[in-house]
Amino acid sequence: LIKLIESGTAHYVRCIKPNGQRRAHQMEPGNTIRQLRCSGVTETVRARRAGWPVSHTFTEFVNRYSEIYFKAIKKRAPVSDCMPILEAMLKDSLNWRMGHTKVFLRDQASSFMEDRLKSHRQQCKLLLQAMVRSTLQRRRYLKFSSSAVAIQKTFRKFSAVSRRRAVVAAMRLIQMRAKGYLLRAMIRRKARAARALQSKLRKAVQRTRLLRRKRSAVLLQAAFKRAGKRLAHAQRIKASIVREREEEKRRKEEEERQRLAAQER
Repeated sequence: LIKLIESGTAHYVRCIKPNGQRRAHQMEPGNTIRQLRCSGVTETVRARRAGWPVSHTFTEFVNRYSEIYFKAIKKRAPVSDCMPILEAMLKDSLNWRMGHTKVFLRDQASSFMEDRLKSHRQQCKLLLQAMVRSTLQRRRYLKFSSSAVAIQKTFRKFSAVSRRRAVVAAMRLIQMRAKGYLLRAMIRRKARAARALQSKLRKAVQRTRLLRRKRSAVLLQAAFKRAGKRLAHAQRIKASIVREREEEKRRKEEEERQRLAAQER
């Protein structure tokens, strides 16, 4: 079990009981502080404050805090060492120590650096927002300015060509009246020609319809006549067949009587 624990990265969680009655949302300060002291948390915090709990590699430190260093010295220059940043930002050398590969900082020094970094980033965000807003406002101003110039140009143009527009409108009215008169005359001529053509076409259509109806009536009459003749012929044939059957029946009856008479004799 020990080998298994040492092979990984173990994390331990210290549980603190807020009260002895096991009630929710109720804390006993004396009992809580006693548990923290017994578990060694207060000593750990005191040792963390007394030592250098925060560490960064040289590259990480330069990349993280070079921006606030540039702001402190008010110029930008290539920085590859941690010493200028430490000397400019942390005046007291007791707040940091240099190792072979890392920079070690005390807790309050790290908090100070992080506060400066957070403040710098906040100022950068505000500056960026101000630049964006100024750009948008400038675009809006330019848009309004161009719109005002366009309105002025349009108004001046309207004022300059008002007389010409009146003359052009009068000329167009005269042209419109003349074109309307000529167009109406042409329409009247075309209407007369169209009416004449329609009359001839209607006559031709009516004549064609009349001929078709007459031809249809003649064909219908012929069909009725043929049907009547066929019916009469069929009736004559039927009557002749009936007469022949009756004569054949009478002949057979006569032959039967003659045969019976011959038998009686």
